[in-house]
Amino acid sequence: MGNDVPKLLTFNCHEPYIHCLAKLGWNMVVVDGLPGRSNSHWDRRSRPIPANARVVSLGAALALGPYDAVIAHNLSDLLSAKDVDAPRVFVAHVNLRARMREEGVSFRAAEMATELRNYLSHTGGIAVGVSEAKLQSWGLPGLVVPPPVDPDEYGGYTGTLCRGLRVANSVSLRRRRFAWDSHEAIVRGFDFKLVGDNPDLGTSVAPSFDALRSYYREHRYFVYTAHQSDEDGYNLALLEAMASGMPIVATPHSSLPVSHGLSGYVSGDVPALRRGIERLLDDPELAAAMGAAARREAVEKFAISRFIERWHSALRLAASTHSQRAGRRSVA
Repeated sequence: MGNDVPKLLTFNCHEPYIHCLAKLGWNMVVVDGLPGRSNSHWDRRSRPIPANARVVSLGAALALGPYDAVIAHNLSDLLSAKDVDAPRVFVAHVNLRARMREEGVSFRAAEMATELRNYLSHTGGIAVGVSEAKLQSWGLPGLVVPPPVDPDEYGGYTGTLCRGLRVANSVSLRRRRFAWDSHEAIVRGFDFKLVGDNPDLGTSVAPSFDALRSYYREHRYFVYTAHQSDEDGYNLALLEAMASGMPIVATPHSSLPVSHGLSGYVSGDVPALRRGIERLLDDPELAAAMGAAARREAVEKFAISRFIERWHSALRLAASTHSQRAGRRSVA
C-alpha cells in the first residue's frame, strides 16, 4: 500500500468503533452528515474525533481520494462508496434477523444476504464480523474481528457508588435483543443508572467520554443481559466496564467472557443474581477483587493488539481480493 501512511475511507455511524479503528494507525477520512443515522454528525459526547481522523461530508471525502481501503458499517455506506476504486470491507455489527425484526422489515433476510454477497463478489469486497454469530446471520464468508479494549484507556475502579450501571441505547426497540425483561427483574428495587440514548426512559448518553469512564470507575457493578440468538454475550460497553475493573452481573450466554464467582455472577436464576448484587453492595473488597479479575479477562481475551493484527489481516485480504477482481475485469 505504499511507503506513506495508508488512507482509509469510513463512515460515521458508530463513534466508539471508529475510535477503535483509529488505533490501526492509518489516516482516516470519516464521512459525516449522511441521512438515516441516529446522529447525523459526529457526537463528541461519545468519543472525541481521533487525531488521525478527518470528518467531512461525502462530497469532500470523495474528492480527497484515492484511498487504500474502504470500511463500510452498513449497506448505505457500501452504496455511498460505490464509485471509490479501493479494497472494501463490510462490517457486520448487528444480527441481521434481529435488526429486521426490530425495524419491521418485510423482505427475507436470506434475500438481503444474497444481494450483499453478490455485491461484494462483484466489487471485490470482503466481510468482517464483530462476532462469528453476527457474520453467520448475514450468511457471509469472512473474518471475525471482535471489538477490543485498550487497558491504557480504562481502569482506576473505586466502586464508591453503591449503585449498578448499564450502557445501552434504544432499549424499548431492542427489548428482545437485550433480554430486557431479565434485566428489569435483576435490578428491580436496587439503585441503578442506565446510560444511553433512551428519551422515552428519560436517559441520555454520557456528556463526555471522560464522564462515561468515570461512571465505569465509580459504580459498584455492571449488568449485562442478552438474548442468545439475537445478540452476542459481549459488546463494547461490557468490555469497557470489565477493563475498568467492574464486577459483572449477567445472565448466561455462550460467548459471555465472564467467569461465575471469579469476575462476577452469572446465572439464569434471577434471585441468585440479586443475592450476588447484595454481596457486591455489602462487600466493596469483594467487588474490587472480582472487578480486577474482570479486567484481566477482558484485556486477555479482547486485546487491542489482537484487534489491530486481525484488522491488518482483513485489509490485506481485501486488497488481494480487490486486486484479483480488477485483474478479472481487465481480462474481460
